Amino acid sequence: MSFRKIGDTEEGLRSKRNERVDDRRKKREQLMEQRRKEESVLMSQQQKAAEEKIQQERNKFLREKYRELEEQIHQEIIVLSNTPNEDKMYNLMVMIASESLKNKELHIVLSSRIIPELINNIFMYLNKPLLDIVIVNQERLFSVYGQLLNIISDIDIETLKSFEKYGLIESTFKLLDRRDEVISVILDLITKLCTSRYFSKLYLEKGILQKLVEILATTDNQLCMCQHTAAIFATLSKQYCFSHNYIIQYIPLFSKLFSIDDESVLIECVSAATSLYNDSDFIDELKPVKIEQKILEILDKTQNESLIDICFQCLGKYCYFKDDILLQPQIIAAIVSKLSMTDKTILRRGYWMLSNISVSKFPETTKAIINSGAFLSSCCTILETNDVKIKSEACWLLANTIFKINDSMYNLIKSDIVYAAITACLSFQDNNFCSILLQGVTKFIVYDNTLPEPQVADGLISHHFDEGLIPIMSSSVRNISNLAITLNHLLEHTFQQDL
Repeated sequence: MSFRKIGDTEEGLRSKRNERVDDRRKKREQLMEQRRKEESVLMSQQQKAAEEKIQQERNKFLREKYRELEEQIHQEIIVLSNTPNEDKMYNLMVMIASESLKNKELHIVLSSRIIPELINNIFMYLNKPLLDIVIVNQERLFSVYGQLLNIISDIDIETLKSFEKYGLIESTFKLLDRRDEVISVILDLITKLCTSRYFSKLYLEKGILQKLVEILATTDNQLCMCQHTAAIFATLSKQYCFSHNYIIQYIPLFSKLFSIDDESVLIECVSAATSLYNDSDFIDELKPVKIEQKILEILDKTQNESLIDICFQCLGKYCYFKDDILLQPQIIAAIVSKLSMTDKTILRRGYWMLSNISVSKFPETTKAIINSGAFLSSCCTILETNDVKIKSEACWLLANTIFKINDSMYNLIKSDIVYAAITACLSFQDNNFCSILLQGVTKFIVYDNTLPEPQVADGLISHHFDEGLIPIMSSSVRNISNLAITLNHLLEHTFQQDL
């Protein structure tokens, strides 16, 4: 929770809260990558057995090292099992959490016996207290319980799975009926657990999405709960292979989150949509709630680089699967509006999107690329940038556009900067790219030569395009060398006519 200090402004508090949310999201993404590696890598039985033996030996060593501490905690838990005391249980959990934060070795030691015992014990306080003990402040106990599990949740997935039989999932669901401060901690824990496919499936089957609907309907802290809900959606969406049938039932809730004026919520929502678009079925299923339009509205308002980047990724996925003639001009305009930014990731992503859009079968899209300034911007970038990846995407945009362009558009791109950029592209080492570029330039010159005053060939020659063709004419790829030779003959013929 954030408490207002004297002199703190709402904007300042919100900024601090968003920084914490961003930090949690980054850590969660790192953990998710760790889980993905754990679950996807198939090891040989021999290698797996060897690693298990090493792990067992390490665990044995650590348990011996901290044997006295573990036994002391165990004895305290036994006493509290027989005589429940909320205050003592709270202090014990605080001590364990504090020590675990300072020493990661304890995570392994505690997970074998202590954590299962604590999970068992928490139910005494969730249900009717034994011996009619009056509980004065259960919320702090439940909150530190969630925080403790959050701390040790980075242990290996197999150990986490073993907690299920002691009531881990049941306890988290019960705690979602408590006050907001407890719910917030538990939702953070659930989000981390769902970085594993195993726990994602269990929580989906037990109705976590419906529970989120109920929480949002009753909470007094809408923003905080929306942040957690969006984070869970983003995490579950990465497991889209089996989460599809669950998530599709809650698209209205997902859509509603896009209306929350909070950048951390929007980043999570767009991240979720990006993951869902890996399954092309979702593109049509999200169409009724106009997710793409919502993302365009976000781009129109924000200057947050992280949010812009994830919006570009999402729209890039959309454009990969959908050749949407109605939406493409709007997407192109949104990208061009951000190309003046200095962040290299955004520029690289922007030109990547434009290069993908530029292969559209619709002439209207090609014209939109030219009229929006995207094509001219790519030419400037090719000539000015030192970033190889940005230049590569800009080159693809130029080549695709020249290849796709029709006769009515050629006059729109005649300029020295275009001729210079085309020449600079000749050094790009990619056979497919080279083929597209040479075919496009050939069409460009052939069309221009039908006009009363042709100028394209001369413009290219003035920038030494013909010299750049020389090494390509001797290419080992016959198709490429033939295209280069044909284009060179065309340039020579035009030059001789001029003479």
